[in-house]
Amino acid sequence: MSQAHPTGADLDQFLDNLSQLLSTEGTTSEKVRAFLAEAKQRGGEWYEIAKTAVELRVAAEEEGRTGERPQEGKPSGLSLSTRGRESSVVLPALLLGAVAGVILLALLRLQRPDSSQQELSSDQIADRVLDKMEKPLQKQLETAVAQSDALKQLPDRVTALKGEVTAAIDAAVVKSSNAIKEQLHQTIADEISKSKALNNLPKTVAAAVGEQLKKDIATSLDEKRLSERIVAKLKDDLIKEVAEAVTKAPAVADLPKRVAKEFEGRLKTDLLAEMRQAISDQFVREYRSLFDERTALRSVVFSSAGGEAFSIARDGTAKLWVLKGRFSLATYPGAKYQINSAAFSPDGRQAVLGSQDGSVLLLDNLGGSKPELPKLIGRHDRAVFTVAFSPSDRVAVSGSADGTARVWDLRERRERGRFTRHRGSVLAVRFSTKGNYVVSGGADNTVRRWNVESQEEVRAYQGHKEAVLDVALASEDSRIISVGADRSVRLWNAESGDLIKTMEDPRGFTSLGVNQEAGIFACGRRDHTVQVWETKTGESVRSFPGAGGLVVGLSFLKKPEVLLTASSNGAVVGWNLKTGKEEPGLSFPLISGSRSLPRDE
Repeated sequence: MSQAHPTGADLDQFLDNLSQLLSTEGTTSEKVRAFLAEAKQRGGEWYEIAKTAVELRVAAEEEGRTGERPQEGKPSGLSLSTRGRESSVVLPALLLGAVAGVILLALLRLQRPDSSQQELSSDQIADRVLDKMEKPLQKQLETAVAQSDALKQLPDRVTALKGEVTAAIDAAVVKSSNAIKEQLHQTIADEISKSKALNNLPKTVAAAVGEQLKKDIATSLDEKRLSERIVAKLKDDLIKEVAEAVTKAPAVADLPKRVAKEFEGRLKTDLLAEMRQAISDQFVREYRSLFDERTALRSVVFSSAGGEAFSIARDGTAKLWVLKGRFSLATYPGAKYQINSAAFSPDGRQAVLGSQDGSVLLLDNLGGSKPELPKLIGRHDRAVFTVAFSPSDRVAVSGSADGTARVWDLRERRERGRFTRHRGSVLAVRFSTKGNYVVSGGADNTVRRWNVESQEEVRAYQGHKEAVLDVALASEDSRIISVGADRSVRLWNAESGDLIKTMEDPRGFTSLGVNQEAGIFACGRRDHTVQVWETKTGESVRSFPGAGGLVVGLSFLKKPEVLLTASSNGAVVGWNLKTGKEEPGLSFPLISGSRSLPRDE
């Protein structure tokens, strides 16, 4: 053939033949050499294309067979009988070889027009080579991958290998564990066999058992022990007999005569004592179930006429009581309101409540059958411990843990002023009879009197060694009475600030009540009794017994002259101030006939 530059149609035919030669299985070296010789006759460019493709094909086959690239300059055989399962490595290299061939042809720099009968440029030749070589190579690659046994067996081989490794590790662990246990067992056995204490154990046990037997025999034969056993046996029999007799008969007289004659005096005494104790225990249990730690009363506040009362339990629950009917008109649950203190207006139609959350609340229409729900007047920054009504019914005062006493306008529901001289919680507040002054007691151990309008302090009364728990004004506001946690009650001259008298009790005092007209005041003692004194001199007038609990509320009634006392156990007792005895019809517990406020349910 004459040498010529590649043209479009000739190049297509040439590339088809080259592609078929290189992609056919079983192609021999003779066929490849014959094709190369024919290309050489056609021209140098034809030969370079064929030679480059063949060399890359052979190099790829060698790399797929050995895993190594042929060294530069090292001859390679023209064995093109590559098997399908090895083509997974060879064919990608062929594709890369075709690309390299394109690059080689581009270096020829042949600039000819693109036509099927005209010579082609190097770029056009490269495009034709890629088009002809890419599809058959891609197809052969897919076929080789699909037929590859190595790829198909790879998951099974990985799984088998993991199983072998796991089994080997488990076997090693078991073997090591068994070896360690055997060694430990042997070591323990050796140590036990060397122990002298183990060898002496039978002798030691026998000796100890023998000594114990001797002691048991001696104890059994001891006369004192025998008598104690006989007495115990007789006592058990007697107790059973007495118990059976008591269960069968209503009175002790029905007991067997022998038992009654033998133990008449002691038996009667013991049985009566046990019966009284049992009755007392049962009563206490039932009573405590009504007034446990949550429901025991912390304070009781009476209206001025004594017809109503507020009881405040330790859990913050407040109840409004109608004392004449002996029933609760309304309940304000502690879970919702957390009441700490309460005060009635002078006419008994309103009440102010102080709450743990700092709220000051107003209750209206207390004289009606359905009291209204509490209305918010204002708030302190912390808990409200004490409240009081002014004589005018229009103003109230409250004392708080925030260290302030605040005056409230009840009609406009706003704060009118505040007093800030206490250095700690304000625990007690009371208005003067005209409402122009307030007396307050605080945790700073002081009593202070201050002007309602200006909020200026008029005088401070110092002398208590601990917090002031309650205060009151008496004798037309000329006397101030204070109750302290230092177990003292102090009587002060309101104008001069002088201490008139100190009354002390080693157990301390609780509540405070004043009778302005009669010129007397009363305090509850911690021994559950009540003491009455004169307000001018502090001289003792009379004392009254308790009602089984701390006195948490006191109030004087004008007609008849009665002192109402309320105890933490709920008992309300009326005492006649002239006779010193209980007033008929004024003693009852605050526990029966109660009902909740309908709107709260």
